[in-house]
Amino acid sequence: MKAIRILALAALALGAAASASAESITLDGITFSDALGGIVLIGGWGRGTPEDPFVVVEIITDDGPGILTIRGLDSGFGNRIASHHLAGFALTKIVCNGTGRDWLSFDLELRERLRDYSPYEDGLSFGQGSIAGRPFLSDTFRYADEISEPFDKVSFSGGTVPPGGTAAVTVVITDSTPRPVFYLLQKREKPVAERRDRPAGLVAKASLKGTKCLFETGPS
Repeated sequence: MKAIRILALAALALGAAASASAESITLDGITFSDALGGIVLIGGWGRGTPEDPFVVVEIITDDGPGILTIRGLDSGFGNRIASHHLAGFALTKIVCNGTGRDWLSFDLELRERLRDYSPYEDGLSFGQGSIAGRPFLSDTFRYADEISEPFDKVSFSGGTVPPGGTAAVTVVITDSTPRPVFYLLQKREKPVAERRDRPAGLVAKASLKGTKCLFETGPS
């Protein structure tokens, strides 16, 4: 993974970032948008391959789900992780905790329809049935557990992200029957019990201090 260059700046509040207009980032044909709220996109880079994943940098600004809208994954884009699915890419998320509480876990959930769980039949998953991208990676959380039914979720646990801190996680996203748009929900929930059967891989630690996060985006 390419090194991450991050600049942190202390400030009194996140109001300006939270109220900013919606942003979108297009990387090699895939568009990421923060229009549905809960997050503020900062930047991104990459090609979506395991060696050069899409890297999306963002601040999560409140305690509800942060929703990332994703467009452009189709048969024309292809599969960049060499799994058996029709389309797919590798994704690293660098996320700053812009809330006022610690995160003890970090969950990613895929949905084709925002109000409905993603069932097996919709074809959207974190590379279900493949070893591509395993183990899923984090610089902060020691464990990564994948749930494929009745919804598609990866739950990272075994670590803490304080307010103003950051976490990096890497997964793969695939679809066998692509739709024009889908959603990645990001939730921070206290785990019921710490799981130890699927340790997450490790990437270089990227920590921030302060209450407002400013990033110097781009690969080194």
